[in-house]
Amino acid sequence: MDKLSIITVCYNCSSTIERTIQSVINQTYNNIEYIIVDGASTDGTLDMINKYRDKISVIVSENDKGIYDAMNKGISLATGEWIHFRNSGDFFLRKDTLTKFFAEDIPADVSIIHGNCVYYDNDFFYEKLPPSLTSSYKKEIPVLHPATFIRTSLQKSMPFDLTYKSSADYDFFFKCSSKGVKYLYRPMTIVAFERGGFSSNWERAYFEDSKLQGRYKEPLGALKVRFTFWKKKFMVLRHNLVYGLPIFGKYIANRKASLSSNMQRLPFGTDF
Repeated sequence: MDKLSIITVCYNCSSTIERTIQSVINQTYNNIEYIIVDGASTDGTLDMINKYRDKISVIVSENDKGIYDAMNKGISLATGEWIHFRNSGDFFLRKDTLTKFFAEDIPADVSIIHGNCVYYDNDFFYEKLPPSLTSSYKKEIPVLHPATFIRTSLQKSMPFDLTYKSSADYDFFFKCSSKGVKYLYRPMTIVAFERGGFSSNWERAYFEDSKLQGRYKEPLGALKVRFTFWKKKFMVLRHNLVYGLPIFGKYIANRKASLSSNMQRLPFGTDF
């Protein structure tokens, strides 16, 4: 049974960190190294972490240069065969998730193994499949990072590039795919991932992704990127304006009630 290094990076998330911790420490998989890297939180997050100190392998709490710097710290501390990031607010769907996901042997030439996510927010939830099933890594990040396990040797050889503020994970997987790193997809939904937060800064991520994809190098590339950006920006503004109208208040309330009801029927509504 391979040793798994599960890394949680967090900062001022006292309201969400406990569920994440519980979803890790309650796994039936019995070879887990759990590492938490906290960015010197000031809101009681560290107190919540220390509540479970005896079940956590390593706890670091200090200032950092951002989320990818914190993730790199976790990578440097990992000693398992596989690295997996389970950040605050996200959680495994079942207590036996890891046991089932790693039930079958993984070929020695596979360096990345990944599955599906459930995305949710205040309005809805939906199951998401990895983009690699339908599109090229040159168009978007090929995996759902919250549902991905990376061989530690590979991850340590290519830590996240801190010049990217929103797309360092895409940069990592872009390099892996370009170099022919072998992926293995297992059609299991393994985690619940809360939409929003750091990764919701789509404007910055869009321009970083564009540079990674080489669109700026095309004829009139910068102009095309800017044009597409403003189309997206207009769509977001229009969406926010329309759904901000009072007429949609009841509709949104019904969506939230439906979400609450459905989440109670899902495994993570009762497991932890």
